[in-house]
Amino acid sequence: MQGANLIIECLIKEGVTTMFGYPGGTVIPIYDALYDYTDKIKHIRTSHEQGAVHAADGYARTSGKTGVCVITSGPGATNAVTGIATAYMDSSPLVIISGQVGTSLLGKDTFQEIDITGVTYSITKHNFLVRKLEDLPNIIREAFIIANEGRKGPVLIDIPKNLQVTDLDYNMDDYMPSCQNKKTKDEFQIKEENENKEFKNLYVTVLSFGFKYGIPQDADLVFDVRFLPNPYYIEELRAKTGNEAEVRDYVMKSDKAQEFFRQLSQMMDFLIPNYISEGKHQLIISIGCTGGKHRSVTLANELYRRLSNAKDYGIRIEHRDLEKDAIRKGI
Repeated sequence: MQGANLIIECLIKEGVTTMFGYPGGTVIPIYDALYDYTDKIKHIRTSHEQGAVHAADGYARTSGKTGVCVITSGPGATNAVTGIATAYMDSSPLVIISGQVGTSLLGKDTFQEIDITGVTYSITKHNFLVRKLEDLPNIIREAFIIANEGRKGPVLIDIPKNLQVTDLDYNMDDYMPSCQNKKTKDEFQIKEENENKEFKNLYVTVLSFGFKYGIPQDADLVFDVRFLPNPYYIEELRAKTGNEAEVRDYVMKSDKAQEFFRQLSQMMDFLIPNYISEGKHQLIISIGCTGGKHRSVTLANELYRRLSNAKDYGIRIEHRDLEKDAIRKGI
């Protein structure tokens, strides 16, 4: 099914019967898909995006359910800020789905692009920028869990338009609604290989990326490891990635890599407890090399392993640009 249909199917699984919104360019696929679900979800079109969020907020307060609304990118997203802030201050559980420009256009000042995850950082319990369609079902589930767990509040999911029209072979029988949530250590898995702990008030993402594809717009901390020896120039390692032992060993045998990782670990040991004390909800640690394939992947994996034993925050890993080189070259 297409991403837009997947969004609606997941909402239905979460028990959503009423949603609010205002159409715009980056959410048109969602509105097209809604025509197939008029018997299951009632959509109420408001006069503008701020009204949609306020309406979802009011619905949550009166029904006891999670309010859901859809907004478009750019000025549509910024118009929703007052409604999101109100829900945050008054502890109303909302899931806001915002459209975004295509993934290849992120960070390039594209028409009606705005970093809405950054804008709403301080007025949401958590927000997500979806980069891979296969992550979407778990992200939607997480959003409903976070919105309703502890002190309730809004969660925003920013979904690029190209993912909404991308096909994914997904069996909805595999989707476990948030109401069936059990607090096990893999509760907040977005990828099967993640081994996350019970989520408290901080969720850490370790993200590798390539500088040639742009710095992640939602990064909190950015580390440049382009000073390390580059496996790209070793012929037998060029086609491999930092997920493979040969590349990992090549990178980490460097004294510079060992010293960098030692100091990075010490910095995280200092920063993370202080972020938790301050009440920070999310931390995105971005590690970049030239193409996001070798050095950054290696160091991101090392840091993820170093932090994955923590008991007081959730953690996941993502390699944003790992496959882009192969795609660009048509491999």
